[in-house]
Amino acid sequence: MSSVLSDQDIQKAVGQEILIEPFDPSMIRPSSIRLRIGSTFLMMLNSNQPIDTQASDTLEYFKQIDTNGEPFVLPPKTLVLAPSFEKIGLSPKLTGLLNTISSLARIGLSCHGSSGLVPAGYGEKLGSHITFELYSYGSAPIILYPTMPVCHLTFVRNFTPAEYGYEAEHRFYSGQLVEPADFSQHPIR
Repeated sequence: MSSVLSDQDIQKAVGQEILIEPFDPSMIRPSSIRLRIGSTFLMMLNSNQPIDTQASDTLEYFKQIDTNGEPFVLPPKTLVLAPSFEKIGLSPKLTGLLNTISSLARIGLSCHGSSGLVPAGYGEKLGSHITFELYSYGSAPIILYPTMPVCHLTFVRNFTPAEYGYEAEHRFYSGQLVEPADFSQHPIR
């Protein structure tokens, strides 16, 4: 049966079915754990050049900014990719769902665009950083601080374990700090 893990379930699953490094128990909430942002950001540049979802390597559309632990200012109406501070690993028995912390959503921040699924088996063996798709829908710049919590990761127990977890099917992003889509190597079909 599928069910959402509670704070007690999460505490028990860490080190067994969930890998979180570094693990901070104070980040656990009643039915999720808060994840924090790292200090490397890939800001999408303004471009009139179309992105070909069958052939483009989108790295050329981004500028890397390493804040060295300093705050980062997210301009309005701007997409920025950023890694989670934590490395995450899920067993094939668990799927994760990302949701922006509500107080940040109320000022127009989204931490996952529309890609809020963390597939079963993601980072299972060594853990992997989740790439946040940070976007400001508001009209004012937002100051983000490295290691500040930006989203909740909710864990859902699958009816049955995934036969082919993320590690087996999608190794091209697993383990990387932060990277935009590379349609030249992995086109959407």
